[in-house]
Amino acid sequence: MLDIVMPPMDPVIDIVGIKENSSGRKCEWHEVCGDVLEMDSIVRFHKVQLVEVDGTERMAIAAVWVTDGVERCRVGFLPKCYLKKAPYFEGKLAQVTGFLHDSDNATDRRRSHQCRGIARACLIGKDFTFTPQKTKRPLEDDDVPDKHGEKKGKKSNKINKSS
Repeated sequence: MLDIVMPPMDPVIDIVGIKENSSGRKCEWHEVCGDVLEMDSIVRFHKVQLVEVDGTERMAIAAVWVTDGVERCRVGFLPKCYLKKAPYFEGKLAQVTGFLHDSDNATDRRRSHQCRGIARACLIGKDFTFTPQKTKRPLEDDDVPDKHGEKKGKKSNKINKSS
């Protein structure tokens, strides 16, 4: 088996809770701030501390709607599984590419309903620096060495000195 370095995640992410108006997703201009999102909207991510109704505190990564270079409203959050990579997401931008409630897939629509609305977005920028994870893949015929220790399908670097 050969070790291959693969990125642990895709630059396409989901922003959840866009149809909810709690946890700061409501302002004086919008009843539900997530309603302002449309295709090609830009959001910026920030780690925030939320206080629940019962007084408990929790960390989250908020998605804040950006227009004309100015942060406007908190429109949703990244799923909890992204919290361990919160430093990576701090200040990053993403562009909304779709909404799961409009999906042809019934599972996506159901998931969007359960999560109070989901917008799919793609991270933008050139510095994707996820820590790679090693995965194993089975050997292919070209990877198996022949009886001389050279891999099949690969040309030898040895120079033929017969002239």
